[in-house]
Amino acid sequence: MRSIQDYWTEFRQNRLSPVASPVQVAEVHLAFYCGVGAMLDAISQLRALDDHAESVYLASYYHEVRTFGRNS
Repeated sequence: MRSIQDYWTEFRQNRLSPVASPVQVAEVHLAFYCGVGAMLDAISQLRALDDHAESVYLASYYHEVRTFGRNS
C-alpha cells in the first residue's frame, strides 16, 4: 500500500513543472494534502451509509474529479 507521500511524489513528478518555484511547489503540496484530508473526511462519512448509497456517492466523486476543469 502506498503512502500519501508516495502519491504526492508521483503527482509532483507528473503534474508540476521541473522549474516550478519553491513557493509554487509548497502551495501545491499544501493543497494536495488538504484535498486528501477532505476526501478522507468524505470517505469517513460514507461509512454511515448503506452499500448502495455509498457506491452512488463514490461514483459521483469519481465523476466529479474526472470531469473537473473540462468546462472551465
